[in-house]
Amino acid sequence: MTFARTLARFSTLVFCLGLVACETNPLATPETVAAKRAGVSLPTDSVPLNQFSPRDPFDEPHEDQRLVIRLVAGTNPQILVQYGVMIEQVFGNYAVVSTSSTNDGELKSLANLIEDDSLVRSAEPSAVYFLGNDIVLGFFETDPRGQSGVVLDTGWTSRASMPFMQSFATGMGVTVALLDGGVDRDVAAAAGIVGGYDFVDNDDDPWEEPGSAYGHGTLVTDITRQVAPNVNVLPLRVMNGDGMVLALDVVRALEHARDAGAQVVNLSFGGSVAASYVEDALAATVAAGIVVVASAGNQARIDEQHYPSSSPHVCSVAATNAYDRRALFSSYGPRIDVSAPGVGIIGAGPDGKIMVGSGTSMSAPMITAAIACKLQLSTTSWTVDQLRSALTTSGAPLLADADYQAGLMPGRVEFGSYLFTVE
Repeated sequence: MTFARTLARFSTLVFCLGLVACETNPLATPETVAAKRAGVSLPTDSVPLNQFSPRDPFDEPHEDQRLVIRLVAGTNPQILVQYGVMIEQVFGNYAVVSTSSTNDGELKSLANLIEDDSLVRSAEPSAVYFLGNDIVLGFFETDPRGQSGVVLDTGWTSRASMPFMQSFATGMGVTVALLDGGVDRDVAAAAGIVGGYDFVDNDDDPWEEPGSAYGHGTLVTDITRQVAPNVNVLPLRVMNGDGMVLALDVVRALEHARDAGAQVVNLSFGGSVAASYVEDALAATVAAGIVVVASAGNQARIDEQHYPSSSPHVCSVAATNAYDRRALFSSYGPRIDVSAPGVGIIGAGPDGKIMVGSGTSMSAPMITAAIACKLQLSTTSWTVDQLRSALTTSGAPLLADADYQAGLMPGRVEFGSYLFTVE
C-alpha cells in the first residue's frame, strides 16, 4: 500500500472520529459562528428536543429586529405603521416588518402589543435555521478510498439496488429544486445545470461562498446527480457560507420552485421553530403536487421538533451507516418516513476537490433523486402521499438495528423496489 493511500485512509479515520467528537460536543457547532457574524440571537436554554411541546419562538434562533406579522385576510398592511415599524415585504396575508428594537425583550413586547390588534392573527420573529451540529465535511485532492472517479460507495449502492433503478430511470425530464448553499460553478457547468437563484445575495448567481459550511450545497447537488444522473437541478441558494438559513428566504425559494415547475424539493437544514409562514409555504408547495424532502436532523435522539422535517407536509429522511444501522448522529422517531446512507458520503466539491460528508443532509438528496426517478418512469399521476408512502413500504428492514425493531427508525431506501412499488 502506498504512503499516499495510507495517509488518505488515515484522514478518513480522523474524519469519522471527528464526527463522533462533534456529536458529543454541542458547543462545536457552526451556529455560534454564523450567529455572531449575522447578529442573530441563539437560545440560552437547554430544553431537550425530544420533548415535543410548544416553545416560545423568541427563545429560538431568530433575527434581532424583524417580525413576521400574519394579518386577518383582506387587511391593509399599512395598519402596522402605527406601531412604529417599517414594512419591508408583503406576501399573502403576511407582512415582514423591521423594528427599532435593541434586544429580545423589546422585540417580544412589541410583538405582544401588535398581536393585541384585532386585525392581527400572530406576530413572530424571523426564524433562522442551520446545518446540524455534527455535519463534518472533509476535502481531498484524490478519492480517499483510492478509487478513480467520484462515485458513491458501490457496496451499499449495489445492496440498495441503485444500479438496477438506474437501468430503468435516471430522472430524465424531472426538475428538483435544491434549497441549500448553492453550487460550485465548475460542478454546475459539468452537470449542465442552468438557472437558479441566490436568495442570500438576491441575484441570479447561486454559487457557493466560503465559510464553515463551504461545499455543502455542491456535495448535495452531486449526490443528487449521482443517484439520478439526468435529473434537472434547480439550485436555489438560501444558505450563507456559514450554514445559516433565514426562514423568510425559504418561503421565497419555495414560491420560486413552484413557479419554476419543480417536482421535488430538497431541504438539508433545520431548526426547532415551526414558523407558521414556513408551514403555509410548505402546504402550498405540496398542494401544487410537489414532494418536499427534508433531512431529519443530527441530534442522535428522538427529535420530534426538528423543523421542517417534523412538518406533516414533508418527507423526513434519517441516516444509516454502512452496516444498515442508524448512524450514530441521526435523529430518529415515528415521524420519519425513510432512511438512506449518510456516513462518509463521497462526491464532488468546490474548487476541484473531492468531498466527504456525514449527516442526514447527505441522506435527503438520495431520496429526492429516487423520487425523481420514480416520477420519470410513472405513467400515472402519483400523489405526494403515495410517493411518500411507497418509500416507507418498500424500504429494506434494518434487521440489526434496535431502534428499527422498536418502530423508531424507518427502513433504508431500496431504490429498485421503490421504483416499481404501487400504492
